[in-house]
Amino acid sequence: MKRWDLVAFFALALVPPAALTVMAGMRATRIPPLVASLPARIEERLGPVARRSHWPGDGVFGARAFDDLQALAVDRASPDATSVLKQALLDGTRPPDEYVALERAHRQRIERILRDSRAPGVDPPVAWRFFGLTNARYHLDGLPFAWLAATRVALAPSAVEAMETCVDAAGVARDLGYRAGLMGMAVRGSILKVLDAPCRRILLAAPPPVRARARAALEAIAAEISPFWQVVENEALEFELFLAGPALPDRWLARVPREVRAILEENRRAEPVSFWMRVVRVDAWPDLHEVMLGIVSDTRDPAIADRKAAYRRRVGASGHSLNPLALISVPEYGKFSERDLESRTILASLIAAAR
Repeated sequence: MKRWDLVAFFALALVPPAALTVMAGMRATRIPPLVASLPARIEERLGPVARRSHWPGDGVFGARAFDDLQALAVDRASPDATSVLKQALLDGTRPPDEYVALERAHRQRIERILRDSRAPGVDPPVAWRFFGLTNARYHLDGLPFAWLAATRVALAPSAVEAMETCVDAAGVARDLGYRAGLMGMAVRGSILKVLDAPCRRILLAAPPPVRARARAALEAIAAEISPFWQVVENEALEFELFLAGPALPDRWLARVPREVRAILEENRRAEPVSFWMRVVRVDAWPDLHEVMLGIVSDTRDPAIADRKAAYRRRVGASGHSLNPLALISVPEYGKFSERDLESRTILASLIAAAR
């Protein structure tokens, strides 16, 4: 083989590794800006939520309310009693005895939760804000509270007390949706769905002054519900942490706020990640971030009418990534957008009933 033939052979042999090295270097340059911005993004998510309350109150909807909600989720009624209650709420008949007894046993907790919804601020626990990272260790279900609040509405001795329970329970649904991504939105919807029939019936039959007071409060609640783009933005950060968190080197993890760093470190201890899998996860992070930014942008754009098609386009775009983890990590948000709309429609129907 001639000398130039050898040169050509080795040049061709070295092109693929060289190209891969250049490509890897280019992809790696996208990671430092994400690492630099991560602490501020988490700090913003951890901050308290200030919102206009539907009625005057004090304190904060925070740790105490969440502890009470968890206690209600532990001591819950039987499936049979819940099935009977669902029908009773639709028919306007007396709740089953099991729920009557449970409401009486937990009355103080229920009243505290309802009263805390009038507070001028919301400060959810870190475990709820980052539920996607803690769901194996943190449990909160809004339905037990919703069934007991609806039972309280049905048993209320006056239209005023029933109305106030309906409004405050809707306020609880609003507050559980803050800074909690899709899970917060889902809990908000499940509570409003339970309240729909009994509260609409109460409001339709209430005297005009009671309806007027309820309408003003419900309109204030509706105005303070998190927009869906904000839900997706919160979820985006959680997805990024779920993907990249177990792979972050200690020096990067040290920059993350303490409360979230503890969650990530616990997850890493529970499910160790190999060195090569860490490399793959960190490499997929910028692609996931880019796609999620696009989804948030589409969700905020009022000119986009067909959101399902927009979500599909963005998810499809992630398929062009060289790293398949970016595609695996992106959900399809069309169905979640519909659930958000459903909960807002229920709240609008309660406002209409109070007119």
